[in-house]
Amino acid sequence: MKNITAVVLAAGKSKRMRSSTSKVLHKLQGKTVISYVYSSLKKAGVGKAVTVASIDNINGLKKEAEKVGIRSLFAIQKQQKGTSDAVRTAFKSAISLGNSIIVTSGDMPLVSNSTYKKLINKFYRTKADCTMLTGKMPEPYGYGRIIRSSNKIIDIREEKDLVQAERSIDEINAGVYVFKTSALKKFIKNIKNKNRQKEFYLTDIISLFVQNGQIVNSVTLQNFEELQGINTREDLRHLMSILWKWKNKELMVKGVTIEDPDTTYIDMDVVIGKDTVIKPFTVIESGTKVGSNCEIGPFSHIRNSAVIMDTAEVGNFVEVKKSIIKPGAKAKHLSYLGDSVVGKKANIGAGTITANFDGKNKFVTNIGDNCYIGSNTVLIAPVTLKKGVKTGSGTVVTRNQIIPQNSLIVGVPGKIIKKLK
Repeated sequence: MKNITAVVLAAGKSKRMRSSTSKVLHKLQGKTVISYVYSSLKKAGVGKAVTVASIDNINGLKKEAEKVGIRSLFAIQKQQKGTSDAVRTAFKSAISLGNSIIVTSGDMPLVSNSTYKKLINKFYRTKADCTMLTGKMPEPYGYGRIIRSSNKIIDIREEKDLVQAERSIDEINAGVYVFKTSALKKFIKNIKNKNRQKEFYLTDIISLFVQNGQIVNSVTLQNFEELQGINTREDLRHLMSILWKWKNKELMVKGVTIEDPDTTYIDMDVVIGKDTVIKPFTVIESGTKVGSNCEIGPFSHIRNSAVIMDTAEVGNFVEVKKSIIKPGAKAKHLSYLGDSVVGKKANIGAGTITANFDGKNKFVTNIGDNCYIGSNTVLIAPVTLKKGVKTGSGTVVTRNQIIPQNSLIVGVPGKIIKKLK
């Protein structure tokens, strides 16, 4: 990638979220909103950034940039005076932003790395002073509109400043731009706050560029879903539903059967093998993996880096947390498997609980291959059941035990009563 730096605008106060947490630090499918932006920029080849932050969210933003692995400086915008002021704040806080800048918003998590790449590539290919991202939106209320003449962009008009004749325009400004740094620095100081909000809009740079003969062009997306941002909790919910829809479609294209996508919630980074069947009302959270030829659900909850291996089955009202379910194992009904390893072809009876938490620490339960765990068994971790162990219904296996291979254990507390053939 060329010498390009991202300026990420993330200083908003989250007033409409009615939250003490910055909107860009709210969680979307287990990850913060800003982490999606950082990740897409990094995948697009943008390795360095200046993030415009507030004093309230700067520490959280630093942690997220570090997690994603993008190198970012942080500039504090003390007062919310508009997007142009935010970019000027970035200029003041960085020694050099490179020859070109991509400006984007920290509250737009769905913009893909491929879209960023298209924008950057067109900017360099056409030797533009500004290449901006636009989209076609059937109901564009609330968004700034693209004003064109002879198909060339001449201005951007914010919703509150539109005249009646402009309200029917369906091409909207996404708020993502690539600029020549020198051109932006030259003209940004001329932006005024002569608008109803008395703010300094970065959008005004476009008319300044056009008036002064700078080259302005665009990449226009027909799929406007990428361009939606987050200002309210309803927006957060809406974007989450879009991500679930995208993920379900992606998995079905790759050979996963999802019986009812409208009631199936699978986070974006989940990996699922082909010929697995996902039944309705299943939740599979970020960081988990499901193998091929599995059956999951209905009403299953798989989370916290759980791994369901090939041909395993997880059924009605079963929660699997930070556990490995090996090939051919079955947990079909009403069970909790936390911090566990379940061996090959093991059968977990209805009502089985791995009691993994003693109030201070989490402990592991190891269930061997071909074990048969009777209904309503409680396994108090740490505990190990060797290959072929069976437990009677209602058995409580107390902590720190290693149950020998092919044993039958019953009772409260559980006692080994015989060896099985």
